[in-house]
Amino acid sequence: MLIIEKSFVVLLWLSSILLSLSFFGAIWFWQDVQTHIVFASIATLLALFAHVSTIFYFVGTGIWIKDRAEEVLSKDKDKAFRIWEIYRKANWLKSYSMPFPTLAIFMGLFGFIFGGALQVGAIDKWIHVAVASLFVLFSWIGLILALIALKKNIEYLNLTSQELEKN
Repeated sequence: MLIIEKSFVVLLWLSSILLSLSFFGAIWFWQDVQTHIVFASIATLLALFAHVSTIFYFVGTGIWIKDRAEEVLSKDKDKAFRIWEIYRKANWLKSYSMPFPTLAIFMGLFGFIFGGALQVGAIDKWIHVAVASLFVLFSWIGLILALIALKKNIEYLNLTSQELEKN
């Protein structure tokens, strides 16, 4: 696993853990709303960054494989076809790994907004708690699916590199 993938895994785990600590800390431990606001703000920003990174990682690596297939097409059609098949498999990982990070981004943004609305008394507490619950849930599901897809994606990147190195 390359350093980028290792960093990506650390980011996903760290953001999910901090988000969970913020959520459950607010429910069970913290009486002080200010502590929750600070901790939740940091956790939310980190989680949003992790989810956007997930989306960009899978889009970017898919484009890299597709570009390699297009480069090779004029020189070796059989090799280009094999790389294109790898691209098709890798492209499927997007549909597998992207829905929950996308939903988590929306829930995170709405949770952040509804947290502010709760502070000024514009909404009931249950609305913020429900949206925050979905944010945490979608973040964890997104983490699990991203880790599974990441393992497969590394395999596809390696297969593409091996195809390119063949004479």
